[in-house]
Amino acid sequence: ILLLCPGRHSVPYWPPIKSMSQFTGSIIHSHDYRTREPYTGARVAVIGGGPSGIDIALEISKVSDEVIFINRTKHFSPLPESVHQIKASLLGFKTKSIVLRDENRNKTVEFPVDSVIMATGYRFNLAYLDQDSCGLRWNSDDTIDGLWRHLINIRYPSMILMGVNQRTVLPFPLYNHQIQYYMKSLLGETLQLPSAERMCEEVAEEAAKRKALGIRDRDRHCLNVEQLFKLFHQIESEAKIKPLSPAKIRLFIEIEHHIRTQNITTYKRKRYRIIDQQRYEEIQ
Repeated sequence: ILLLCPGRHSVPYWPPIKSMSQFTGSIIHSHDYRTREPYTGARVAVIGGGPSGIDIALEISKVSDEVIFINRTKHFSPLPESVHQIKASLLGFKTKSIVLRDENRNKTVEFPVDSVIMATGYRFNLAYLDQDSCGLRWNSDDTIDGLWRHLINIRYPSMILMGVNQRTVLPFPLYNHQIQYYMKSLLGETLQLPSAERMCEEVAEEAAKRKALGIRDRDRHCLNVEQLFKLFHQIESEAKIKPLSPAKIRLFIEIEHHIRTQNITTYKRKRYRIIDQQRYEEIQ
């Protein structure tokens, strides 16, 4: 039995931009961000619109002169006046500025900045694996070949890799389900895994469906809400696991798609209580 739990938030990903060395201001990865005080009175570029990017942009906007928030995903609102949100690709650096490709105006723009915070995500670290013998392959785009249900090693089913999925994920309920799924596969009481050949066939079929929808192969472990709850349902039905309560599912969707979108600056202040399997309520 072997559980691999490397985590997805310990090895920062730095985009391979050679001109980064030309920049004379401060530049850090969000992994190393601690407090907003060093950015007092500064013009700061935050590169990346994920959870860390938006949180840091909002926090430093309270002390900085201006925040250039480079966000290619969701459009957040309302934002403080000092936060300039732009849908753009980072092209490079100059000594005191960043160069972007503005995707809305389809033109190259340059912004003078004092500091840059790279909220560009993280990499898996599976360098310790002997990939030829263990049955898993860690690709350059951080996808993993050889996994069933984004979890179980197809060649050696007593080995699992935790924390593969990203984007729209309910981490702790998902991890809890996955561990139960794994244990039931080991015990063989309520779950008999398909043959390795059948697992490979289903993985290939799923890849073909994603490709037909225009989903990049590099996003094979990324889940939207529909894909997330499809995975939950597969795990629950195959291993006879107690389903996630409808109340928790609805609350997650409500926060992710409505409350958070309506006001990114205040949604974290809301508190909720689960009443029963079907109901929840906001605590005033």
